[in-house]
Amino acid sequence: MTAALLGQWTSGRWTFSPQAEFSYFDERVAPYLDGAGNLVFGQELGRGKLAVGPGVSYRLTTQNNVVINTSLRLDTTVTVLSSGAMADVDGLLGRLEGTIEIGLPAGARWKTTLGYGGIGTDNHLFNASGSLSVPLR
Repeated sequence: MTAALLGQWTSGRWTFSPQAEFSYFDERVAPYLDGAGNLVFGQELGRGKLAVGPGVSYRLTTQNNVVINTSLRLDTTVTVLSSGAMADVDGLLGRLEGTIEIGLPAGARWKTTLGYGGIGTDNHLFNASGSLSVPLR
């Protein structure tokens, strides 16, 4: 089962983009006898995930028609593992990502994204990406 709620509200040059997603998977195995005649107990395993993340962006157009888009997004995730009547929360994970994109009137675009993941854990991940596109005429 998966359900998501996405939104986007714009006010002037600002855009707010919240999102929430819930997913749950469940597996059940009935008890059975293995090849040697031993009883293997039944199991019930489940895994659920709740992800929530707000995003905000700002768009600026200069007098020279240069378009500058900036955005910042925070995504948080919590995972719940269940086995029969027992449930365990795997912890809260977070990721922060910022983007700057500049578009020139002639069509050239430059975009840079910086991200920091692993918030709430001992494993941290930094990433950076960039792209430059220039139209050929």
